[in-house]
Amino acid sequence: MLEFNTEMSDSNMISVIKNYQAKNGKITHTAPRDFIPKNEQKWLFTENGEFNPQMYKIFLFREAANHIKGGTLNLRFSDKYKSIDDYLIGYNRWNLEKKELIERANINHMYEMKDALLLLKENLVEHYKKTNENILTNEYLKFGKDNKPRVTTPKLTEVTSHFVHEAIGENVYIPLTKILSDINYSTDFTSSFLHYSRKSSKDSPAGNIIYAAVIALGCNIGVRKMCKISTGIGADKLEYVVRWFFSRDNIDEANQMILEITDKLSLPKIYLQKKDSLHTSSDGQKFNVTVPSINATHSFKYFGTGKGISAYSFIDEKSKLFYNSVISASEREAGYILDGLLHNKDIDSDMHSTDTHGYSEIIFGVCNSLGILFAPRIKNYNDQLLYTFKDFPRNTYESKGETIVNKEQLESYEYQNKVLKAWKKSNPKDHEKLSIYYQGYQASEKGKK
Repeated sequence: MLEFNTEMSDSNMISVIKNYQAKNGKITHTAPRDFIPKNEQKWLFTENGEFNPQMYKIFLFREAANHIKGGTLNLRFSDKYKSIDDYLIGYNRWNLEKKELIERANINHMYEMKDALLLLKENLVEHYKKTNENILTNEYLKFGKDNKPRVTTPKLTEVTSHFVHEAIGENVYIPLTKILSDINYSTDFTSSFLHYSRKSSKDSPAGNIIYAAVIALGCNIGVRKMCKISTGIGADKLEYVVRWFFSRDNIDEANQMILEITDKLSLPKIYLQKKDSLHTSSDGQKFNVTVPSINATHSFKYFGTGKGISAYSFIDEKSKLFYNSVISASEREAGYILDGLLHNKDIDSDMHSTDTHGYSEIIFGVCNSLGILFAPRIKNYNDQLLYTFKDFPRNTYESKGETIVNKEQLESYEYQNKVLKAWKKSNPKDHEKLSIYYQGYQASEKGKK
């Protein structure tokens, strides 16, 4: 049974839900229906003009699910869908320890809004000036007949180093089980796989069982099929190990052990472009799902009439896969950027790149506030809206009637700092919950438009 937080939820939806509860699900034509889009309300009635209560319930459940997902309908008891305030520092503690909390989160530059805006204005004006001065001499930039910029990407310089081939050898094929065995010899990552319910037991399954489970899940082979192509591994045994030993915490711990050893090796460092800077990136990969799944959704572009999910992964210049998450294929990846960047405390990204699906103006602002340079590869970059602090009228482009800072943003600056603090110093498990703040904002902005 769901219990809603009436104080922190959309009042209109709460009123509709209370009416449904009071009627004990027995809906009549007098039930409120202003929450249903006007162009869809006609479907509440049959061809004979009779009210269809079953269709009303479909609309109610759909809208309730959208509001819960968007953060405008909050649950009182939930792991992911409580009010955003439940994941933040309390108002009393924030007012008493604000300066100390901001210092601990290393966002001192955000303490006073006027100072933060002044610094941002100086940097933005400087970059606009530098860009405008270099436009005429930039051989990679041209302007079309529509006066929009056209950028030609320069060719990549060929890598002359063949160190990896020389170290491993050309045309050499190493079995995946051999790779996993060697990694386990150096890291002992299999010791992380402990029984989910028997915490007192320190015994892990045999190495070959864990290797088979990793390959079955990681290569999308499946447990049953993996048993058929393996020798000496029963299906029941492998399914038992996957169900009781491959928890999210165990997998994260095993990955962390591998990352720590990888970071100490000299070979991955040859890929660093700058020794004092770390460049990370993220992207999603779509997979068909033929079994029931709460994350699987329809996406005709990728799956036709079927359903699928998106496996969202993060990697750095050292080829370390430091975070991954499975999300709905219909969800925008931008809402999960910060989950990955802040999930692993040992990965301190200086620059992060994504494709267009991982881009949003909110992520630009939050990453900048956290000291991370967000550098997405935007497909239609020449259609993006440019912002400026300039106090004089625009001479070369039309004003859109929007400003960088308005009254509402000034009033919410304190609240934004609380969210930044929570994102920067919260438990990694809470990062996904805090993304509800982003998703909720996106939903509210979409509703306004």
